[in-house]
Amino acid sequence: SPVAFFDIKKYYNSIYENHLNKVNNWMYDLVHSNIIKGQEEKVYRDEVDADIISKVFISRSDFCVNEELFPVDKYPKTILYSSYIDYHIRGIATAYGVELLEKYKANKK
Repeated sequence: SPVAFFDIKKYYNSIYENHLNKVNNWMYDLVHSNIIKGQEEKVYRDEVDADIISKVFISRSDFCVNEELFPVDKYPKTILYSSYIDYHIRGIATAYGVELLEKYKANKK
């Protein structure tokens, strides 16, 4: 819950920062390797800088947990994250990558 994270950050800031760094490093590695693999498979555009886009993805992910901006009763987390990932992929995908995304989404329904 946001209150628990606020309390941990306030009273145990070094633990919070350590956890945040681990999560960010894990997410960076995951996104970065996905971009490299996607470029090799021609799903993502070659000119996409994997380092920069991985860091942008992480820095923008924070908005998904901002309940003032996206109240849970109005924006379910599954829809919010799905929309964010769709937005991200369309920004870096080739035409072939968008075609695969559309097929995946059609099969998911």
